[in-house]
Amino acid sequence: MFSSLAGGGLFLQFFLLGVFCGLGYECCKILKLLFKNNIIITNAANFVYFCVCGICFCGFLLKLAGGIVYFYLIVAMVLGIVIEQISIGFFFTKFYFLVYNVFTKMFARIKKTKFGKHLLR
Repeated sequence: MFSSLAGGGLFLQFFLLGVFCGLGYECCKILKLLFKNNIIITNAANFVYFCVCGICFCGFLLKLAGGIVYFYLIVAMVLGIVIEQISIGFFFTKFYFLVYNVFTKMFARIKKTKFGKHLLR
C-alpha cells in the first residue's frame, strides 16, 4: 500500500516539474517574440531550455526516484508540459502579446511627440 502512495507522489512531483518546464518554454516564446528574425538567439534559447529541462529531469530522477527511470514518470512530465501549454500557457501567451502590443503602441506615440523626439537625440 505504501508503494502505491509513493508512486502517486512521484507522479505528482514529475507532473509539476513538467508544468514548470512548460512555463520555462513560455519564457523562450517571449525571447522569440522580442528577437523575431534572429535565428542565433532562438536556437540558443531552445538549447538552454532543453539543457535545463534535461538537468532538472535527471536531478529529479536521482533525488526522488533513486536513479531508476520509470515510464510513468516520463509520461507525467510530458503530460504536465502538454496540459500547461493547453491551459496556462495559452492564456500567458495571449496576455503577454496584449501587454507587448500596448507598450509598443504607447512608445510609438511617445516617439511622435516633441518630448519623445527630444529624448531620442
